[in-house]
Amino acid sequence: MGGYYNSKISFQNLQFEHTGHTLIEHWNGYGWKIVPSPDPDRSSSFVRPDGHFHQRITVNALSGIAAVNSHDIWAVGHYWNGEANRTLILQWNGHRWIRIRSPNASRYENVLYSAVAISPHNVWAAGTYRPFPRKHYLTLIEQWNGYIWRKVPSPNIPRQNNQLYSISAWGNNVWAVGRHDSTGGGPLAIHWNGRKWVIIPGQKVGNCGCLNTFNGVAVGPAAIWTAGEFMNMQVHKSFVETGRSLRVKH
Repeated sequence: MGGYYNSKISFQNLQFEHTGHTLIEHWNGYGWKIVPSPDPDRSSSFVRPDGHFHQRITVNALSGIAAVNSHDIWAVGHYWNGEANRTLILQWNGHRWIRIRSPNASRYENVLYSAVAISPHNVWAAGTYRPFPRKHYLTLIEQWNGYIWRKVPSPNIPRQNNQLYSISAWGNNVWAVGRHDSTGGGPLAIHWNGRKWVIIPGQKVGNCGCLNTFNGVAVGPAAIWTAGEFMNMQVHKSFVETGRSLRVKH
């Protein structure tokens, strides 16, 4: 289980702003235990012009975790380097968590939300990035080939925000889902066909400018399920789609 925690302490002439740390816990059959995990972004401090000591905000957050086996586990997320969010990938090597170098698609915003592990030489991570300030977010897919993480080209709906929140696989049948901006927002699903990622249309709920989002996906041997939410006239509801709605062919 992965995540983050933060803290804030204030005294006279002394201020600590929110500092985020990676958080990983392990179930040993009886209870959860916190396992030490690295923070790539270390907090820094300075004295402001008014004489107050100030601690900078730091962010180290994990959003997804996946296991090949008990001694090969991956956790993904992002950290703040002082200028922008950068991808963060940690690996459990059977003894401790270590940071593994991961690519960034731009100088600005890079976030990984989910991971799936197929084999020691085939691990995927999905998220989003922003190529330039005030530009649309684009899908971000990265793959571990047993030696390095590399960015894999992934499709986007033009002139809209495109974000991936979850990725799942059954063998080499890999799917990633999220949302895109249409009239109010629409669900987004992309599929790895063995050579490249392609967009597979998902069914939108409601005939209006509703928010539709896929937040999770599960891939099995004969079916694919996605779960998410839609918002219509200030009413928030959950919804589920099956592989049939995604026009999956087996």
